Amino acid sequence: MTMIKKTLESRPIYFFCDIHGHSRNKNLFMYGCNVLTGPNRLKERIFPFMFAQREDNFSFEECNFNIQKNKESTARVVMSKISIQHSYTLECSFCGPTSGKYQDCHFTPPVMKNMGREFCLNLLQFFDSAQLVKDCYAIILDNFEHEQAAAGDRPEEEKKAASGKTAKAKLAKDAQNFASASDSSASNGINGSSK
Repeated sequence: MTMIKKTLESRPIYFFCDIHGHSRNKNLFMYGCNVLTGPNRLKERIFPFMFAQREDNFSFEECNFNIQKNKESTARVVMSKISIQHSYTLECSFCGPTSGKYQDCHFTPPVMKNMGREFCLNLLQFFDSAQLVKDCYAIILDNFEHEQAAAGDRPEEEKKAASGKTAKAKLAKDAQNFASASDSSASNGINGSSK
């Protein structure tokens, strides 16, 4: 923590990611820290959304941005509290993915190595492709508004189910459009989508 604070005295830190193995949930997914108001509203979702477009084994739907009381001392939450907005925990399941080529199989070292490569390429694209980030953010905001509208005045359990279905359907459609736009970034010297 001292090293992080010292670094912040001389320059900003834009991104932090703690990498874990997960023993219960399947897939590759992330935990982040919700920002629901202000100029950075929902921006923590951009990187995971972009990653889901380039890596088949990454599940944006499995990502969670809520901060539970028992998670307040985790590295991602502590880092977000000292002004590192894009602060995450990347979880890689020991159980493999729920869909795709490797469904119900353990991730092998070559598959994990490729996922790490795609993570790094996504990080490069995240900081190098302002238009894609802007387009992605627009999709996330629009999706969030649809989620809220779908919830409406229903009982709490119905709200969760309805908003989840609506959001996932809309997200899947928007993700296809975003992936197409992402492919065009190859001309910037960045590999586009791996899908």
